[in-house]
Amino acid sequence: MIQNVCLEITLKPFKDKTAEGYGKACETLFRQWLPLTVNAETISVLLWISDGSEILDYNRDMDATFEWACVVGSANPHPKEGDDSIDSKPFFYCENPPEYCYRDLKRLIASLKSTALEICGKPLRVGAIFDPGPEFAKSTFKYERHPEICTGNPSCTGTSACGRGFVYSAERLKGDSRPYAGFPNGIPDGTPFGAFLGRQVKCYFKDLDFDFLWLSNGFGFGKDTWGIIGSTFDKAKFSSEQGPAVRAGIMEFWREFRNECPDIPLQTRGTNSTTGVDISTDGVPLREIYSQVSDLEVPPNSPWGPLTNDFGLELAGWMSHIAEVPSGKSYLFRYYIHDPWWAFSPWLHQYQRKAHDLYLPLAITRLDANGKTKNPENIAFLSVDNSYGELLPQVPNEVIPEILACYETSPDEPGPFVWLYPFDDYHDLAFKQNRYEEVFFGDLFIRDAINLGFPLNTIVSTGNFLSSLNHGASYSKCVLVAPTAIASNKAVLEKVEKLLGEGAQILLYGPVGDAALLEFLEQERCEGIEGDMEIHIGERQLKVRHTALLSGGDLNVRTKSGSTASTLAEYVRGSERRSAAVRIAKPAWKGGKLIWIRGTNSFSVAQSGFNTVMFDSKELFLPETLMREILPEFGYTVEFTKHFPQQTDPVINFRRHANAIHMAAYSADMTVGMKLNFPEGAPVFTSSETILEEGLATYRPGKAVNWECRVFVEQSQGLVKCLEREPRAKNLKRKLQVDGLENATLHFRPEPGFENATIFTREGADGNGPLAIEQRDLHGPVLELRNLSGSVVIAW
Repeated sequence: MIQNVCLEITLKPFKDKTAEGYGKACETLFRQWLPLTVNAETISVLLWISDGSEILDYNRDMDATFEWACVVGSANPHPKEGDDSIDSKPFFYCENPPEYCYRDLKRLIASLKSTALEICGKPLRVGAIFDPGPEFAKSTFKYERHPEICTGNPSCTGTSACGRGFVYSAERLKGDSRPYAGFPNGIPDGTPFGAFLGRQVKCYFKDLDFDFLWLSNGFGFGKDTWGIIGSTFDKAKFSSEQGPAVRAGIMEFWREFRNECPDIPLQTRGTNSTTGVDISTDGVPLREIYSQVSDLEVPPNSPWGPLTNDFGLELAGWMSHIAEVPSGKSYLFRYYIHDPWWAFSPWLHQYQRKAHDLYLPLAITRLDANGKTKNPENIAFLSVDNSYGELLPQVPNEVIPEILACYETSPDEPGPFVWLYPFDDYHDLAFKQNRYEEVFFGDLFIRDAINLGFPLNTIVSTGNFLSSLNHGASYSKCVLVAPTAIASNKAVLEKVEKLLGEGAQILLYGPVGDAALLEFLEQERCEGIEGDMEIHIGERQLKVRHTALLSGGDLNVRTKSGSTASTLAEYVRGSERRSAAVRIAKPAWKGGKLIWIRGTNSFSVAQSGFNTVMFDSKELFLPETLMREILPEFGYTVEFTKHFPQQTDPVINFRRHANAIHMAAYSADMTVGMKLNFPEGAPVFTSSETILEEGLATYRPGKAVNWECRVFVEQSQGLVKCLEREPRAKNLKRKLQVDGLENATLHFRPEPGFENATIFTREGADGNGPLAIEQRDLHGPVLELRNLSGSVVIAW
């Protein structure tokens, strides 16, 4: 279930450098996390020693000291007048922090490995990090001797925490006469940074007994890996001119690096964004990195989204990065519990000890080339010590049970909504056809749809989609959700059309850039419009703003006269009407249905270029909401009840495990209510109560929920409960009691293997005769009982 657990830690807990001091701290570390590591095949420790400058400076003098991350705040501050924060004025984490030399470090690594073997009974891998930025430790190499390499992340250099540039992997070093481990006679002028880093890493790892390298904060994945702008997007336009040189520079870094250290396993942090944004704004050839760099782990989920309440960015970004993975590799989930530099602990302060950033990402799954779910087999914790070097037992004690519970119910089938992701096609659209705007639009539209409550948990690349169909995979239990960019791949479009003819449910979003798709959607080209206008959705007439640059182009199609397509929503300016959402459901499709939503990205780019700024929902309707509002077309309802339009929507997703539907949710505003319905009926979550209103189950979930649902009812009104009861009988596994039924139809999703061994009885109603049970297929096996009133007990 869990292949590897990685505990990330700084040197702060190891201020007593005696053998006894090292041993005591190591023992505390491994005993705290033993309840989790006992479930893992292997254990790792990632040492955040400094920022990797100890690797750059290493010259094989084991008694040489190095700067390490011994401060709280920015180690390379960019002071601002009147700013007394730790961004400008860092301080030592303790009085008189010890000096560290390379010999001390080697002794610590040996102590970690021996203690792990003694306590956990498993060998330990120890990793080192290289971080390109200025945050974690003083670096004379980067900011005094070789500032020429610090040209990366220009969009964030104005922020107080950063202040200075990041190392850009494609830069070259100026000549340097100092001796280094890999360059004992100094650095020749013009040496590629990748070659220098690779040779230093090889020497450093061999001498100190490290096992893997972590490349941090976007290093190796572009020039501006934090901002929304980059080498191919400057806020005003997308430009292909720099693309070839950028891609060549990125790949040159990886080649030079791997030429020098071909065998060291690599783990990567990646960017804060999505694959589509990486491609379109910074020209990142992620496909080539994955396929050409040996022994590379793909980036995990970014911590940036949860810190900024942008869970759509975290989830969409992670899914887009794991749509494809290097051959033979799994992928990593990373959980942010302590920040060892910035004087806060997300678990205690940001999340208030609520596990939403476990429930939501650990509901995510990818589909492989056979159409099988693949869940994260590796898990890492940044970090297990806090900013003061404390190893607080409270955090592992509280976090570990939540993690184990998530893994026990991890997805074993595709979820109700599967993101069909054009991983290869996005690269080709941008790099071969210069359609950067479409690639940019698609990922950020989904990001905001997720933030507005669209329940997405499963991703399959177009390549794996085609392969899985050849291996007999079926997508009949789900709604396929795809950007219109898939139409650029003729084979994918043909398969989608074939599936529709067999009854599939498809939700497309985005501009219509391909003639074949234009014809298929029964649309026609017309003059493009953008700017402020209205969107008409049924009887509603709402103000919207469509920015062509950020939304894949202007609005330039409308439904043909005499079309069989039904208009669900339109953009309207005066007499001009453009398609916003249409439905196509042809009789020959055997119940198949296609919904197309044109989509608008409802944000501007911040002045700094660092991030996006959503439009004010008090003033404008956000068309990304249509993705959730259209779900009744597929038999699902997800509605939110608010007092004010600017209230934040819950973030939710649905996953399948053992034939049950599980809902993970985060409510930033717990006064926002929720109304739900599924094809099986209104969900009555296990150990919960719901008021039914017009057939919809109503809930007001807490800050973080992770609920199972096996019971669904078709009933107009009433209070319905589903309570877990003790089995109290031989050979029974579980028992549920459903109360409050009034002439209801009940649908129950049995555990696999119990389809014919589930017992239904009326509570306290002896003599009413046996219950008639019909087995149906509603996106999986369902047991149906009709005309029920009162209470029913379900046991298996």
